[in-house]
Amino acid sequence: MADSFEQCVLVGGCPRSGTSWLADALARGGLDIGSRVMKSRADAPQTRPITEDLKFTMLNTYLLEVNDQDRFRAEVGQPIAEVTEDDRSMLIEDKESPWVMKDPHGVSLMWPTWRRAFPGVRMVSALRHPASVMKSAMRFFGMSSDRALKMWWRNNLALLGWTEIYPKDSIRLVHFPTGTGLYECCRELGLDFSKASEGYKHDFVRADHEPFASCYEPLLHLYRRLQDRVVAADEDLL
Repeated sequence: MADSFEQCVLVGGCPRSGTSWLADALARGGLDIGSRVMKSRADAPQTRPITEDLKFTMLNTYLLEVNDQDRFRAEVGQPIAEVTEDDRSMLIEDKESPWVMKDPHGVSLMWPTWRRAFPGVRMVSALRHPASVMKSAMRFFGMSSDRALKMWWRNNLALLGWTEIYPKDSIRLVHFPTGTGLYECCRELGLDFSKASEGYKHDFVRADHEPFASCYEPLLHLYRRLQDRVVAADEDLL
């Protein structure tokens, strides 16, 4: 696998964190989201654009199962499964480089595997307050509050680990719903920020961030550590 994918992006982050908005923004900015996604959009028009390449989603589901990567478990382990050459070819056969693909659980939890599959690829991850994710997951998935918070903790704990292990410029965070960090990502990738942010309004309904459960403080501590990385990336421009 000698190819370089330095301008390509895998979008990660906890589900209900704004990953669909982020992937769509990067696609509007100039990354190719692929003909499979565009066909899905044409077949099933929705208020919010479809951003999932189902082949990528299905492969991530398989890799998570093979590696025993439970998205609700607290421990974070190094995944061992490899993406085959056939898998890689199948995923990018409908895309022109530079491209973008999105899968919240798979990218966040299987990042070492995807770095090996696509040398040089970057992760751009959405970060959202745990209380907002919890309430959104309860509403859209019918999850219990405990299960939703475990999902947030698992994904973001993995993300924090990868930011400390891998090079600074290989992982970028974008805060949702403020959009903080998007300009920095577009600048680094050579994307058109005006198109990426086109039509974006910071008018999303926010959950009240009242204390919840006994794990409130550890969750906030992790959130603030990741938030510091978003702010630090923007400050690099000053």
